[in-house]
Amino acid sequence: MTARRDDRTRALAPVAALGITAFFCCVDARHVTPTEPSPSPFVPFAPSAPTTDATGLSAPTANAGEPGTTTSAGLTAPPRLAAPPVARVRLVDATRRGPIRFSVDGRYRVIAGIHGPGASRESALAAGEDLPDVVCKPSARGLRLNTAQFPARDLTIIPEAGATFSIGGRSYRGTLVLRTGKDGRVVAENLLDLEQYVAGVLFAEMPKRFDDEALRSQAVAARTFALHRLQQGKTLRDDQGSQVYAGLERETKAGRRIVRSTRGEVLTYSGALIPAYFHSTCGGHTSSARDVFGMSAPPPLSHGVPCAGCRGTRWARWTRALDERRVAALYKGTFGDRLTPRSVVADNGGRPVVMEIIDRAGKPVDRPSADRLRNDYNLGRSLAQSLPSAWFSLQRGPKGLVAAGRGFGHGVGLCQYGSDGLARAGHDYRKILATYYPGADLTRRYD
Repeated sequence: MTARRDDRTRALAPVAALGITAFFCCVDARHVTPTEPSPSPFVPFAPSAPTTDATGLSAPTANAGEPGTTTSAGLTAPPRLAAPPVARVRLVDATRRGPIRFSVDGRYRVIAGIHGPGASRESALAAGEDLPDVVCKPSARGLRLNTAQFPARDLTIIPEAGATFSIGGRSYRGTLVLRTGKDGRVVAENLLDLEQYVAGVLFAEMPKRFDDEALRSQAVAARTFALHRLQQGKTLRDDQGSQVYAGLERETKAGRRIVRSTRGEVLTYSGALIPAYFHSTCGGHTSSARDVFGMSAPPPLSHGVPCAGCRGTRWARWTRALDERRVAALYKGTFGDRLTPRSVVADNGGRPVVMEIIDRAGKPVDRPSADRLRNDYNLGRSLAQSLPSAWFSLQRGPKGLVAAGRGFGHGVGLCQYGSDGLARAGHDYRKILATYYPGADLTRRYD
């Protein structure tokens, strides 16, 4: 879903957020050191499922007659919340390059289990101030932080008085959860206030130079997408598997102002949150979630809409030389080296939905979805070599296949460059959201 750094494709598709604070250490040796045990007998704790109070991920139970059950459209309508829920974000991008290493700037506590901000001040396993370099590794008895052994498979680092933590070169608010995954490796997660999370997403997903009204529409879409996934009990990611979340790295005073101006606002249909997908550039017409992702979706995402806002922008029209060996490799070379993709089914805007792969004799050898073909072709390739979108046609030139296409990204929901164009033409964020999510209601889920 996005226009990150101006060139970004955004596939918020079914196919992003994190933070935290202080830790423990021996001041001189810089070793992580557990605190003294409490007077009561120490009982080793086994990993347990987070409670609603600990994480804030579960919506409160609705009273009879209030939203929270099933609407006439068959969708779940959550009740109004008293405060922003806690976003739980897996720090995939920040930790993909090796073992879990982190530091803490400020005071911290370490407690067992998975906890969001505001967790109880009792039962700290360790506490201290400032940690320059901590390595977390799994062990037979739980987790090891530097030389200190903790008999728990899940640990939470709780910030104190505005402290922050850093991991993978980025700094974060909230709490840092270190969790032993199913494969035995350590997973890092950031639990933080949803509004703070949105502030860490905004400029990671949309250029700062965009008009304020476009930025407001992005903030609402990002908040809605996150809350929709949290309502389903899913953990967010900090990369394009959800939406890009960069913690404090991209958070600015201007961004926080934009987020505050839309605080709690989300998109709903018949009272239920919608999966508010977004992407960089639609190329003149968006597409439906059904056609691109093969999923059912509420009316605001069930069909594409025309877009005049992205006309003339960088990715509105493009050409790309196609590597025919790459196409053949997708089929393990079974059908030779002169395979040609062509569109055989298009949506209501003319965007290809199903492609047909034909060999040199003109015989069809496969019928992949256009988005699958694009994603398979792009795997492991640089931006300059990739197909920006699945909306393209092919011609055979002197040097091989040339793709002529439109747009950047999957094409579902908010067109980011289009939203900026509409904003500069005088549309406010409410009108922009109504354009890309027709029939959706803009509602305030919490104050």
